Amino acid sequence: MSNVEKLKKGLKEFGLAHKAEKLLPLAKESIRMMVNQIPEEKIQIGSSKIGGCPDVPSNFSWPYTNDNRPLYFLCQLNLIEIKPYDTNSL
Repeated sequence: MSNVEKLKKGLKEFGLAHKAEKLLPLAKESIRMMVNQIPEEKIQIGSSKIGGCPDVPSNFSWPYTNDNRPLYFLCQLNLIEIKPYDTNSL
């Protein structure tokens, strides 16, 4: 089953088949990351990772919210590592 067929089936299952004509042209392939737990010291600087500490220069100023709370570090993505999976050339 193609991804378009899967999307059509999902829309139908959720009662949204009548929206397929508008939604299908907007659909894009996705890139999914799988998480492997590796000790931080074994991850090369600049590699993609989720959590841990970001690889930033020593003079980096951490961003804060408008009410002066530090933002969370979620992940860093090395786009060169991800490029081979970008089938839409985005």
